Amino acid sequence: MWKAALQITHDCIFGERCRTFQVEISVISFNPYERKGSIFIHHMGTVIGKNSSDALRDIGKDHRVVHIETEKHTFFIVEKRAKKETPGGHHHPEIIYTKPVLVRRDGIERWELAALRKEVLMEFVKGLKQSGTTVSIASIKQAPLTDIYFPALSPDFSEQQQNALSLAKKEGYYDFPRKAWLAQLANVSGVSISTFREHLRKAERKLLSTAH
Repeated sequence: MWKAALQITHDCIFGERCRTFQVEISVISFNPYERKGSIFIHHMGTVIGKNSSDALRDIGKDHRVVHIETEKHTFFIVEKRAKKETPGGHHHPEIIYTKPVLVRRDGIERWELAALRKEVLMEFVKGLKQSGTTVSIASIKQAPLTDIYFPALSPDFSEQQQNALSLAKKEGYYDFPRKAWLAQLANVSGVSISTFREHLRKAERKLLSTAH
């Protein structure tokens, strides 16, 4: 199998909200269908960050969203788009998404895809560019099957666990060398070190459990 990691910038219902509310969104888009000249796409995912509730409310107001269900920070959305607005290469019968799309706080999306042939991935990228999407290839290489799997979409974080994980990532707790320490993160959160450590460890445990 061939595997590609892409960085994408395009007009969508998620990118602008990530920039505005400083959240991240992990989302799987699936089951597109055409009806009366419009394209309908299903999205399911989770919003990560302390402003996640505000971001979800704003997404629900978008004219392209015809249905939304939320539970905590997890959502299911039906989006309606004009056929001409849907990138031609967004859904391809020979390509699989190996991970949920990650939309970062700056609105840039990371897509990880796989196909039997490299040429299929390159044609996919070409189609995205022709549709007006900004695309850069972070990597493209042959990968073993053990690198191609479908993790669970979203652990069931509590709000405190989600906020602790988001803050730790943002402040560089997981960087090497480490840029932040538990005491600093706890101080920013306004809780004790032991409380922050508990929230963060529970969130990490849930993340690790989805990878198996």
